[in-house]
Amino acid sequence: MPKPATYPPILDSLHRISIALERDQGHFKEGKKITTLLKWECRGVVNAEAYFTSDMINDVCSIVYIFNDEIVKTKIYLERIKSNLGKGDTIYFVCPFTGLRCRVLYRYGKHFKHRTAYPKAMYRSQTESKRDREFRQSFGWHYQNQKIADELNSKHLKKTYKGKVTKRFARLYNRLTQVNSITMEDFKDWSKLNY
Repeated sequence: MPKPATYPPILDSLHRISIALERDQGHFKEGKKITTLLKWECRGVVNAEAYFTSDMINDVCSIVYIFNDEIVKTKIYLERIKSNLGKGDTIYFVCPFTGLRCRVLYRYGKHFKHRTAYPKAMYRSQTESKRDREFRQSFGWHYQNQKIADELNSKHLKKTYKGKVTKRFARLYNRLTQVNSITMEDFKDWSKLNY
């Protein structure tokens, strides 16, 4: 009989609920109870859905979804802490299993939990080999060429302010110039290195 695989769960690819994302989509409104449908996609195909209800009157959230033909209902308490900037509160989830405060909950298996509830879980970058990490560090920005170009051409990017070039525009422009200056010789030199 074969040995079972011992691959760690990769946190980047798990279903997750984020305070920042839900806040940006308007799901946390003071004194209101809002229900919305969350969808998770993989390669453009929806592979999971959940109903997310935020009750900012009682500082509690609930998530209802189907897992293996079983309806799962989870109640997650929210905790507010004064912002270090002195402007309002910072909202945190309180993990129903570990009791830890967090900004992101991950689902591996049946329930959404804090990342420390999965002791062997890792981020994708932690599973890369030393050579892959060095390659990404040296040439990773080369693969972001289209993303940088799109950001430079976005209608909300300010190129100048009071007649001076903005730092953000200058940084993006320099990065795009770096990407376009790479030659095949750079790749060949890197591949000759011995590890």
